[in-house]
Amino acid sequence: MKGEEFVGLACGTCGGLGQSEPMTERLNKRTKPLLAMGIVFLVLIFVFVLALSKNSHFPEFLAFAGTLIGSVTAFYFNSRNNT
Repeated sequence: MKGEEFVGLACGTCGGLGQSEPMTERLNKRTKPLLAMGIVFLVLIFVFVLALSKNSHFPEFLAFAGTLIGSVTAFYFNSRNNT
């Protein structure tokens, strides 16, 4: 065993995104967090723009945005704990 070279990475070393997995699997694991972050930041930008423009529909959009951001956050963190 001493002096023996090992090839590849242990699963725990790279967190499942290392060289041992094909590109499709790496993209599948990155899509959900990137989509969640994109949706949250886009909705926050919309809220900020509507607040600055003093839009008459701001209260309705704010209620929608709060629900959407809470749902996305809860879904993402809930699924991360179950895997």
